[in-house]
Amino acid sequence: MYFILGLMLSIGVPLVSMGPSFIVWPSPAEISGLILVLVSLLSTQRKSTTTTPRAVRMFGFLALGYTFVLTLIRTVASGYPEEYSGWVLARFLQWGLLISLVLFRLEERPVRRLLLGVLLGGVINAFAAVLDLLGYSVSTMLLRYVDLSRAGPWAVVVDDPFGVLVSGANGIFSFSRTATGFFLALSAASALLLVSNRLFRGVTVGVLAIGILATGSRLGFLSMMVVLVMFLIGTRSKGVIASFAVVAAVVALVLPAFFGDVLENPLIARLFGLGEDDFISGYEGRSERQQIILSLSTMQLLLGTGAGNLGFALGLDREGFNLYGAHGFLFQYFASVGLFGALLFFALIIAVMTNRRISGLAWGLLGAAVLCSVSDDFFFPNPSGGHIPVIFALLLRLAAPLTSATLSVHRPKKWSRSDQAPKLQNAS
Repeated sequence: MYFILGLMLSIGVPLVSMGPSFIVWPSPAEISGLILVLVSLLSTQRKSTTTTPRAVRMFGFLALGYTFVLTLIRTVASGYPEEYSGWVLARFLQWGLLISLVLFRLEERPVRRLLLGVLLGGVINAFAAVLDLLGYSVSTMLLRYVDLSRAGPWAVVVDDPFGVLVSGANGIFSFSRTATGFFLALSAASALLLVSNRLFRGVTVGVLAIGILATGSRLGFLSMMVVLVMFLIGTRSKGVIASFAVVAAVVALVLPAFFGDVLENPLIARLFGLGEDDFISGYEGRSERQQIILSLSTMQLLLGTGAGNLGFALGLDREGFNLYGAHGFLFQYFASVGLFGALLFFALIIAVMTNRRISGLAWGLLGAAVLCSVSDDFFFPNPSGGHIPVIFALLLRLAAPLTSATLSVHRPKKWSRSDQAPKLQNAS
């Protein structure tokens, strides 16, 4: 079951138009997320090998509690639409349950099965992205029964299928090619963790690299390079060198075969920043959005505008900006929950990472998260990122396991006869 749920996490295309907005339409990823929430709730009713550390529970409660109270007050006081902030709060609660389950309460075998499903989903997305470039859009076929007039960004995928030749392919993970590219980089980390055969691991990473090239995602490509480099430094494995060789072969051989004159291809030029305009346009677009955050009032910067309210607080409340993104989840958290809330979330991250054995791959994953913090919003609830934080937590569970001393402290105590209260003896 866990393998199927992991595979479903990699498919974000909505299946039917059920709900008031495309952000809540059911997709395999959303169905998998709901099933995992049920697993999380049921797991609290039975004994597990470990419990969530007290510091994680405390800072998690404070961070989420502050976010909920602030958002409710800001939404009601300012008259912002409630459906957007409500969806973001529901997503925060869902992620809190799932990340706690994955990091502390789920056995290692189910975690591996979930990641195997994610890895297979990454390979499928890589093939889907290549098919997009060849003119056979898999996402368009899956969107056949969806009301495109209400499908938001998904409608653009269908209406402009040839746009992928310039901007990049989307695959079936998200309508955002950048999100798909970042997901493929995380899938490559899954291959490094789970695949022991060097040749098969190198081929798998190579296939995922082709998928990232097809998306044109610079974040995905840089993240994969960071993961490979840090894993190589941490393990000094010849298998990783083989993975690098495969990626180099992909760049040297596959690009000319699929894209002709590489220097003249707009997608590849944009990916590698070969043209000055390609580099500057991407940098300026992110910088412009991040600087807009500074136009908020001092009180909003300190306390936050509320989760899901940023677009309305900035006056960008027209259609399409209801879930405005700051193009960097660091800026998104800072604007949404303020400096105070951001410090609570940072304390939560420190509590989660305390007493863990940080491997080279874990450092690579953290490096990819840092890249995302200043370039995109996938670790903050938004329709394009799917359940990337949950997938990231699955990887951290295996790449940065708890130390044995921490495990012994957080194992539930077993009941024994010595725990009983001493019986009163009759007076003689």
